[in-house]
Amino acid sequence: MRYFRTRGALAGASALALVGATAVPLSQAFAEPQQAGSTPSSQQSTPSELEQKPSIQKTEGTLDPLAEKNTIKVQGTGLDKTLTDGYYAEMWEIDAQGQPVGENIAEASDQLTLGQRGQFDATLTVRGSRVDPQKHYAVFIVDHTGRGGYMGVHATAPVNIKPTDPTKLRPCFETSPETLYTHRQDNEVTIRGKYYYPPNSDASVAISLREKHEDGGPGDEVATGTVAASELKDGTFTYKLHVPGEKIKDKTYYTLAVAMDGGTKEQGAIKELYGHGGSFAVITDGTVSRSSQHNQVKVAGGGFKNVQQGTAMHLRLREYNIDAQKPAGDALAEKQVTVNPPNGSFETDFAVPADKLQAGKKYVIEASIDDQEQSEVTEYITVNP
Repeated sequence: MRYFRTRGALAGASALALVGATAVPLSQAFAEPQQAGSTPSSQQSTPSELEQKPSIQKTEGTLDPLAEKNTIKVQGTGLDKTLTDGYYAEMWEIDAQGQPVGENIAEASDQLTLGQRGQFDATLTVRGSRVDPQKHYAVFIVDHTGRGGYMGVHATAPVNIKPTDPTKLRPCFETSPETLYTHRQDNEVTIRGKYYYPPNSDASVAISLREKHEDGGPGDEVATGTVAASELKDGTFTYKLHVPGEKIKDKTYYTLAVAMDGGTKEQGAIKELYGHGGSFAVITDGTVSRSSQHNQVKVAGGGFKNVQQGTAMHLRLREYNIDAQKPAGDALAEKQVTVNPPNGSFETDFAVPADKLQAGKKYVIEASIDDQEQSEVTEYITVNP
């Protein structure tokens, strides 16, 4: 069984820059599923041995991005009733290593009912508007009893996507980061859009960020942007939205809408961003790889109290203990920077030594002032192989 932290577990958390070493790849789980009762010729397994290893043996249905709803049915065996309080079938986007990305896109369903030998079957419902044909998806049999918002993955199988005319797809976009900080002078949000096809040469993509009221309605607009039709390349674009920290409120959600100007609801998409006012240390740029000799990332932070001129901020790379949900062990790399009053804002380069990173572990870059006030965990980046 493998554990992965879900996006919901991080939403609204306070702040350290969490550097996550890639977990054990799921490539073996994505081998061609066996038909019920079949056994590879290279080895013979007894029924009891098969029951000890959960697997999805049959998958029916495809994901059609243009369908209102898609139905996917799966059958499997080998789940242990005593291992957890309940199992669920979910649909997740997967990356090149077969690891889950983002969030479950299937509609909520009841927990699985197991047979005497751990047999199970499940039906998943997925809206076509949540499927991107340029990505890959898989069914995951999971439990949510892990600590710290981690889900346990017990079995998984890929799902096929129906070929689709991209010009008929509903637009969608991704953002990075998904947290806005009150103490950053400028929050730069990178927006990457797809399937935005202008109806004419005068059309444009309108970008609007608004505070979200408790009743779900739109509030004041805090930032806007425009992408001209000439900047759209085969329906895609990249835009950097600048959001002043002074316009962001702590523990507040914001709605980011990206749509063809004057278009219909079907010609746009929305996402939620989160406002954070506590102390933070986040990685704003750069990638980390265990095979690279020089890992250089940019780290920014702030949100500290009553910082005086000339105050020194200590940055430390440490392993992150998943069970205890806090940094553990000695610093693997360190740096000291002088920060700005009154909230200790800073931005600097930080070298991450590849030879100190281990597969399957997570790491944080924490910021502290004289070992007193210290930032907390907020978000993480993946450490590449």
